[in-house]
Amino acid sequence: MDKIIIGQKSGEQPVLPPVKKHAYFYIVFISAFLGALLLWFYAIGYDSTIFERKITNVPVTVTGLEQLRANREFMLADELVLEITVTVSGKRSVIYGLGAKDLVAVVDVSAVEQAGNNTLPITVTAPNGIGIRDLSSASVILYLDNFITKTVPVNVIYTDYILPESLKLGETEVNPIVATIEGPAGELERINAAYVQLSLGVISGPIAAYNQLFLKYDDGALVDNKYIRLSSQEAYVYISVYKEKTVPVVVLLNGGVFTAESAVITLSRETITISGSIDLIDSIGQIVIEVDETAFDLGKTATVTRYFSSLLPAG
Repeated sequence: MDKIIIGQKSGEQPVLPPVKKHAYFYIVFISAFLGALLLWFYAIGYDSTIFERKITNVPVTVTGLEQLRANREFMLADELVLEITVTVSGKRSVIYGLGAKDLVAVVDVSAVEQAGNNTLPITVTAPNGIGIRDLSSASVILYLDNFITKTVPVNVIYTDYILPESLKLGETEVNPIVATIEGPAGELERINAAYVQLSLGVISGPIAAYNQLFLKYDDGALVDNKYIRLSSQEAYVYISVYKEKTVPVVVLLNGGVFTAESAVITLSRETITISGSIDLIDSIGQIVIEVDETAFDLGKTATVTRYFSSLLPAG
């Protein structure tokens, strides 16, 4: 016999009371709240503890050089290349976001009073809230030298050039002809010239060019000391180029009596090698010796001597 449920229409499904659904919702809500509360307590404890961390490759720079030079006329003999490891302390969330670029390590030389080796402390500063616990190197030995100036000649170096057989390199002009260098005395004692280098390529005529000046030590090594300065940064170079050519020597009788073909002429040299500017040499095809035959006894052999030391204009 079927049961009859009051208020239910025929064919409708019974609806469960909402008690079980509300209970599940409350269980999830309370669990999430307790989880968030536990996570908050963990975070508070995690970030309130002071941790330490080592940061490597922190570069050390030198400060106070201008003041040192003004006060004592001292300067650093060579560039300091040094990196240290710094142990920092602070909240974990902060120190693990730090890098070497966030730390500043310096050596201050402004108060040095004597030349030579000086042991100076390394000072490191960090962002607010970060402590410095330890340094892999707490000090550094720097050699400070007397500051001097020196004047040296400027020399030209040619490289990578092809010179045709008929051409010759002439005089080289450089401007400036001397350069002033300044820096630590010990370093400047090893430098006795400044240089400008030109890559000439295939040479076909005079060369005019600018290029950077640089310094070399007496042993040939390049000077890369940043505390050594040149008064001039570039030089102008002019290189004259001459052409050399061998041309025949011919005799021209200008007295009007004979021609060169009707006379017996013997030359001690039938050709002469000449040199000079390219355009001038290209315009010369032979060397002519003019002779007035009326000035000689035509029945006898006459000897004529010509000197050609000043055959061509100067240059």
